[in-house]
Amino acid sequence: MNWALVIGTLAIVGVLATLRAFGHAHVRLIPVHLFGDNRFALWLYAMFMLPGTVIHELAHAGAATLLGVDVQGISMSPSVQRNWITLGYVRHGPTDVARHALIGVAPLLAGTLVIALIGLLAFDLGAVYDEMTSGNWPEGLRLLFGAFTSWEAWLAAYLVFVTSINMFPSPTDRQGFLPVGLFLLVLLGLALLIGLGPSLLHWLARPVNLVFQWLFLVFGVTLVLDILFTVLLAAGHEAVARQFPSI
Repeated sequence: MNWALVIGTLAIVGVLATLRAFGHAHVRLIPVHLFGDNRFALWLYAMFMLPGTVIHELAHAGAATLLGVDVQGISMSPSVQRNWITLGYVRHGPTDVARHALIGVAPLLAGTLVIALIGLLAFDLGAVYDEMTSGNWPEGLRLLFGAFTSWEAWLAAYLVFVTSINMFPSPTDRQGFLPVGLFLLVLLGLALLIGLGPSLLHWLARPVNLVFQWLFLVFGVTLVLDILFTVLLAAGHEAVARQFPSI
């Protein structure tokens, strides 16, 4: 198994999760400087984030439905509760820890699939993947960045940005992660104790490497686009803040 590829992919995901806060902050503060901290500015922020919010909340609702959990309500409207802005929510009935964790992680899985689909359709990631896995990185990068000669590619890049910074689980979503993670670690430890570790890793090596090759490419492209949009938004925020320091 290519552990360097796995670790590199997880590191990129960690950076994406860190950039999430910066992206949200700049998008939120630009309309605040322009129009004041009011409902209009809040709705401008929410409308910019709407595609990502829709994917996030529909992923929760879809996962809950598939797992047999009653979906009691869904909202895509922004609200402020105790100085915390919520862009949407899904209310569901009582469930167990495992299903709660699966419902919580659904936006990350759905967001990854949406970003991969956008990449395949807008940036020809299939051809980029073929070139890069064959060692021809310059041609792969040329194919990738050559797509940005059209406005459709910039629209796709925006969709990747708002999807990626809204796909990570919220604190409420993560409530079931610790016990489920500990349970999986116990299972892994038992497999190692009874000698299944080497054979299991050998059996999983090829599919896991293939999956992480794609994830490394998808998340790597996402990271580049997120950095680009974060820098542009930070510059826009700085310019607006200088002209309209407060309203």
